Amino acid sequence: MNHKTIKNLFVINKLFSFANRRLVLLFIIFNSCFHFTSAVAGQPPKGKKNPTKLETLSAGSSVYKVDNQVFETWLPWANKWRNSDQLNYTYSTQQNLLSIADFGWDTLANKWVPNTFDSIVYDSANRKILQISKIWNGSTFINISEEKDSFNGNIKVQTISSWDGTKWLVQFRDIYSLGALGKDTLDISQGWNNGTWDNVTKYQSKYNSAGKITSKITSQYMAAAWQITDKEDTYYDGNTNDTLYVHQSYDTSTAKWNYVFLQESKNTYDGAGNLIKIIQNGSYNNISWMPFTQYNYAYNANNNDTQFVISIWDSISKSWDYNARYSLGYKVFTAIDGAAIELKSARVYPNPTSQSITLSFEVAEPMPITIIMSDASGKISLIAKNGMRVTKQFQVVN
Repeated sequence: MNHKTIKNLFVINKLFSFANRRLVLLFIIFNSCFHFTSAVAGQPPKGKKNPTKLETLSAGSSVYKVDNQVFETWLPWANKWRNSDQLNYTYSTQQNLLSIADFGWDTLANKWVPNTFDSIVYDSANRKILQISKIWNGSTFINISEEKDSFNGNIKVQTISSWDGTKWLVQFRDIYSLGALGKDTLDISQGWNNGTWDNVTKYQSKYNSAGKITSKITSQYMAAAWQITDKEDTYYDGNTNDTLYVHQSYDTSTAKWNYVFLQESKNTYDGAGNLIKIIQNGSYNNISWMPFTQYNYAYNANNNDTQFVISIWDSISKSWDYNARYSLGYKVFTAIDGAAIELKSARVYPNPTSQSITLSFEVAEPMPITIIMSDASGKISLIAKNGMRVTKQFQVVN
């Protein structure tokens, strides 16, 4: 197991550290060999929204960012869902993710209790440069890990340190070469060893025009040289959701690729183009296929997925069994003259109207505001600036 795998398992264990979730964690880790999605670590599955993604806000548009996720597990003996994990996100006015608060469900006290807290810092270019993770010890949060990012042109260096009780100890780092889409085309992972960096693993990735990864080649550093060990290829449909994942390992004795695991995803969409169901089938060594996982999604009027249910195939009963459920809440950003405000703080009344109209809203900080109103045909009928009142005759009154 290389240090990058250890890091990933560490993150998973951090999110599922409560005793009443151990069995669920073990089951999900077992299923990770089936190319299980990132839902394990509290993120939406592949193809779904990532709350850390920075989206450009244009004037007059609205952007929805996930600010709450509740994870539940299915209790078959009780025939009901039980709370397991909750994640709360906060954002800056630039829509940068600032914090992640993780809570676990205490089944005895029947309430949410703190688990971990991550705080994130960005530079002036909205690039993440620091993330500190803390864990709740029963009375306060204590440091557990630190992630620092530095940039030099198209090179990003991410250094991971752990807390020993008094100071940060460097553990490993990743050196990324970023391509045109800002995606890492090359990732060299190194471990800190008595004052020097030792090569461990190398990842070479390619992406399509939509920014989706299409191939990844993994190499391990052995005998002072890189040795290719694995290759992963992913194929997508017209909606940029994956339809086939192929994992192969390289046999140095025969100089051939051997199939390790294949996973196909059968995607179903509604009339609005929303992904409403994924059925994943898996195959070891390309010999036989078997059902694996099913995802079912629900959406709100804004076409944001508000819930998805994960089911696991029971090969004995030949049926889908509930496994986990995620419920998502959103924070809404909109724009007035390019400045972000919270849509929930804006009010327009009465609407519609043929007489007077009142618009009230809040901004994160003082700034000049220009309001442009148009009729149904798009003709501009009103322009007003903050500090002014406009009458029915569109006369400006100071």
